[in-house]
Amino acid sequence: MNYVRELVLALLVLLFAYAGVSKLWEGPEFERQLAAQPLPDWSKTPLRYGLPLLELVIAGCLLSRATRGAALVGYTLLMALLTGYIALGLLGVFPQMPCSCGGILRGMGWKPHLYLNLFFLALAFTSLRWHYQQKP
Repeated sequence: MNYVRELVLALLVLLFAYAGVSKLWEGPEFERQLAAQPLPDWSKTPLRYGLPLLELVIAGCLLSRATRGAALVGYTLLMALLTGYIALGLLGVFPQMPCSCGGILRGMGWKPHLYLNLFFLALAFTSLRWHYQQKP
C-alpha cells in the first residue's frame, strides 16, 4: 500500500512541477493566454507570476513529510478551483475559454482537460485522506 501512496504523491508532484515550470518557461505565451481569460484585470499580473510559483512550492512541499499535509490541502483547493473554472467554461458561463495551459496540455480539448483534472482531484482527495488517517 505504501508504494501506491508514493506513486500517487509522485503523480501529484509531477503534475504541479510540470505545470509550474511550463508556465515559467513559456512566460510570454502564458501571459498572452492569461490576458485573454475572463478574469478581472487586476488579477492577471499576480496570477502570471504567482500561479506557477505556487504550483512549484506546493510540489516541493509535497516531498517533505513535515509540509505534506498543508501541501495536500493547498493542492486540493487549487485543483478544485481550476477544475471548477473549466467546468464553468464548459457550461458556457464565460464568453470564451482560451487555454492558459502549457506544454502537452495546450493541445487538449476542454472535456479531456476536465477529465484529467477530475482524475488528479480524486488522487488529491485520496492522498489527503490517507495522510490524515496516518496521524495518531
